[in-house]
Amino acid sequence: MSDIVLSQEEADRLIAIEKRFSEPTSMHSFPPPTRHNVTIPLESLDGREGFVLDLYRGRIDIGKQKYQTRGHKTIVLVRLDWAGSDHVNPDESRTRIPCPHVHIYREGFGDRWAFSLQDVEFGSPTDAWDALQHFLAFCNIRGESCFQRGMGI
Repeated sequence: MSDIVLSQEEADRLIAIEKRFSEPTSMHSFPPPTRHNVTIPLESLDGREGFVLDLYRGRIDIGKQKYQTRGHKTIVLVRLDWAGSDHVNPDESRTRIPCPHVHIYREGFGDRWAFSLQDVEFGSPTDAWDALQHFLAFCNIRGESCFQRGMGI
């Protein structure tokens, strides 16, 4: 997590901004066949705000995947953990959230707080490709996708 702290209002604003791929002609195979991390630049529709989309695929367990958007290049705004382990929230009751789950920036906690997909109206993805499509929509990433469905999903 970044040392920069956003107010909840600012984080919510950044999440809500419609985003597009900065380099729409660059195509990426999904999931990444050889590289385990892909970082793709995003921008607001007016070009004033920069964002980053990160895709991670497990090296040993290739079914384990993580998709996240970052604002100000370092602050995780939303992260989807797909096919990983459960998450324990840092609340008094140590609430356990099964995977898949989504982390949404929360003031004072950054991305350390997780929610079940049903609790945030994320949808019900059926596979990793479908989860990516839901994630892009949830994060307001619009326009022509730069992904082509690859082997292994």
